[in-house]
Amino acid sequence: MIDASAKMISAFRERFPNGHAESSAAEDSEFFRSQLRRFLEADGYAVLDAADGEIAWRLLQQNPEKVQLVVTDIEMPNMNGLDLTRHIRSDNRISRLPVIALSSLASDEDMAQGRSAGVDDYQIKLDRDALMGRVHSLLAAAPQNKGMAVATGGY
Repeated sequence: MIDASAKMISAFRERFPNGHAESSAAEDSEFFRSQLRRFLEADGYAVLDAADGEIAWRLLQQNPEKVQLVVTDIEMPNMNGLDLTRHIRSDNRISRLPVIALSSLASDEDMAQGRSAGVDDYQIKLDRDALMGRVHSLLAAAPQNKGMAVATGGY
């Protein structure tokens, strides 16, 4: 079903036995937001939608103990994905969250800017297998938190 190894999926399911994760999706494109929602829900994540980084930031502020991972678009209105990542990195409650940037911006400079902002992984829109493989591997490697959520900020 996905590119991730069975070992990663097994490690995720051991840490989160109910297979449920609440997530926040910030995306100014309804098409990409619905695609990502389907990908995440198919793997057991519940998704909270946000149309931009500012809304995703508010959702993170309201649910810091539940969030396990952030997937964010780079180009969004009100707050872009790089600024969202910088906000995350500056908040001690959620600064260690893994962040995946999901974007159509694919130059070396774009990826370097993402890394500089604190992005853990940079994915080009929209390779389901690659994205979900990274979601599983980052969650399996992350320090265990109380929550089981995936917050997604725009795509």
